[in-house]
Amino acid sequence: MPRAHPIQGENPPFYSVYYDLIDTWSAYVNAMLNEVGVIIVNTHGEVLPIPAGYTKEQWVGNISAAMCFRRVTWVNMAGYPFYWVWYQGDTAMSLWGSDGFKNLMGHIGLGNVEIPTSLPWNYAQLTGSAAQDLGVTPGWDMENVSNVQLVRPLRMTL
Repeated sequence: MPRAHPIQGENPPFYSVYYDLIDTWSAYVNAMLNEVGVIIVNTHGEVLPIPAGYTKEQWVGNISAAMCFRRVTWVNMAGYPFYWVWYQGDTAMSLWGSDGFKNLMGHIGLGNVEIPTSLPWNYAQLTGSAAQDLGVTPGWDMENVSNVQLVRPLRMTL
């Protein structure tokens, strides 16, 4: 599991942070089904990539099992998690809506949970200490910072 410590004085202030870029469907499946104690960052925003041979419900069940039993942390970069799905081999994403996140939470008995959508999704502001660490003005709007949007999930080509 990556370790980060903000007080080491390095630039950036982290140590022993290792990562693997998951850019193939097989690496994605392997990570979700086998890795232990890792953090998976979904850079596709609201889109959940679904590998061939799985339904969206089955794949979310695998994500839930990884989180519950193998200490996998799923980080969604932006938007409403699991709102859209993109099946391997498809040319467009499909709407799942808030039921996608409810499906994930249902695995731990919280299937009625929703994320408030009245939040300002389009920007974030830095706290004073975070701004100081980055050398910018406190409260600086990060409105030009956005999630990674790929034309096709996991570098899929047609």
